[in-house]
Amino acid sequence: MLGHAGFDDGSGVLMPGGSICNLSAMILARDVIGDSRNLGVRHPFVAYTSEEGHYSISKNAGIIGIGRNNLRRIKTDERGKMVVSDLERRIAADRRDNRIPFFVNATAGTTVRGAYDPIDEIAAVTERERLWLHIDGALGGAALLSAKHKHLLNDCGRADSFSWNAHKLMGVPLSCSALLVKRKEALFETFAENADYLFQTETDRYNIGNISPQCGKKNDALKLWAAWKYYGDRGYEERIDRIFSLAQYATDFVRRHADLELACETESVAVCFNVREMDAVEICNRLETEGVLKVGYGTIGATTAIRLACVNPDLTAADLDSFFDDVLRIAARIQAHRVSERVGSTAATTVEHRAVTPHEN
Repeated sequence: MLGHAGFDDGSGVLMPGGSICNLSAMILARDVIGDSRNLGVRHPFVAYTSEEGHYSISKNAGIIGIGRNNLRRIKTDERGKMVVSDLERRIAADRRDNRIPFFVNATAGTTVRGAYDPIDEIAAVTERERLWLHIDGALGGAALLSAKHKHLLNDCGRADSFSWNAHKLMGVPLSCSALLVKRKEALFETFAENADYLFQTETDRYNIGNISPQCGKKNDALKLWAAWKYYGDRGYEERIDRIFSLAQYATDFVRRHADLELACETESVAVCFNVREMDAVEICNRLETEGVLKVGYGTIGATTAIRLACVNPDLTAADLDSFFDDVLRIAARIQAHRVSERVGSTAATTVEHRAVTPHEN
């Protein structure tokens, strides 16, 4: 993983989920400035992520003591990508207010759209401003395994840390998330604590208990190692390419169908769409309550859309056709019920009107 991310001399550790990886990255960044590990948070730190960044970044700002109000949500463009000029503007404004910018989160695969922030442009800013750059690749980091799609993470090796969930696109059972760092000693310097009753070998610097917030933990590495041995680099590349191609098939289906419309352009594995003039939330809830299928919805600007996440390479075109048939069938049923209610309401009003209208002579 380090090699694919461009962290050839780095280090890494598996953690229980992408949220904890993001939390640990923020702690690493915080401790680089002001020795917060020993002295506490004494400075007005400010962190940055996009409007479509993962909710854990805001949650973690509160957990590590910088405060959720000191997280800046940077504007995104029509594709859901961070607007780098707005990032620069917000950093400059915070410096003028004597605040201390310290951390920028770039998202590689946003939760709803699956969009990738422009890492190369963001890295140019963080290098100039001397800020910690973290890539939240929990969803989309596995694109690095594909020669066809790894361009989405161009220059990711310029980041300081990288979170990558193998339990998403790589199909490893929950939970299996990796935090990677460019500088090998960074994890040890932040998380190591003396415990001579535990750490008693010459390799304590690489003991998992000294490079993560956890002490006891499950052997999550075994299932990742076994999966990678099974698929190999070539097998995983084929898997990622297959997932992306399924998302493209679904996107083309929506474009061709008169009753469907895309809520945004598809960049990776998330296809966001709507049935025209229908409520996405109502459709998704009805699909679930009737036991038809489970699909979620998400917000894109002022629009709520059905969000199809193509993460299973064993799906076929026929499976996706069936999915859309189910969506359209439920939508038609909802529409028919509305029409029936309107007709019934109109009929009831007419009967009531006739009952109170005097007969003409």
